[in-house]
Amino acid sequence: MMNDVDNIRSKVRKLLALAALNSGGTEDERMTAMKMAMALMLKHGIEQDALGADEAAIKAKYGNVNRQKLRDYQVSLASAAAALYGCKAMFYRSGKAGFVFVGREDNIDAAEQTLFWLMAQVEQLYKKAMPKGMSGRDAPRNERGVYLAVEFRRNFKRTCAYRVWQRAEELVSNPALMARDAGSTALVVSGYFEKLREENDAVTGKIKPMRGGRVRLGFFGRDEGRAAGDQVKLRKEVEA
Repeated sequence: MMNDVDNIRSKVRKLLALAALNSGGTEDERMTAMKMAMALMLKHGIEQDALGADEAAIKAKYGNVNRQKLRDYQVSLASAAAALYGCKAMFYRSGKAGFVFVGREDNIDAAEQTLFWLMAQVEQLYKKAMPKGMSGRDAPRNERGVYLAVEFRRNFKRTCAYRVWQRAEELVSNPALMARDAGSTALVVSGYFEKLREENDAVTGKIKPMRGGRVRLGFFGRDEGRAAGDQVKLRKEVEA
């Protein structure tokens, strides 16, 4: 039977495996997995040589992600996943060293799985919504010289993810919606989320959780992103 340290190391290994180029994940999914693994290592004082040669090699290969902050849309989706399962999503070094979910073990696992599931949906919807003619040597640019494809992707993902976070917050605060999920993994009972917040606050104190936030956006891709945000499934059991 594994102890707590072994469980954490196992989780780090899984995240590092997802960060590998051959994992099948998108670039954003791999970067997010690496940041979550790094945050767990930092929090629990785990050295990379304690994980095995393969995992250490992966970390060495992707070490440059430590210099990148989480993207706005990743913050919003992590916030949504945390809200849905009564967790907090906490930054390390303003997101440069990643983030962790704080909460009950089963809820953390569900939030982590949900985060990557949400990211996959956003990526799929983005590719479906991208206007034709946006790629190639002669791809159009805006007045600032930025490729419209880049502007569309940024605005679409930010707006889509922010809308997903809004819906997650609305869901967990609405008893009528949560009642539809009774008996599922959400374990919705009277005062359930309030109890989880108290437990999380006892661990984190006054540290503020990661939250979705409004950002300055252009117009190109914004409306499409918001419409897509209403199409994203929040959980496999809930289609609110």
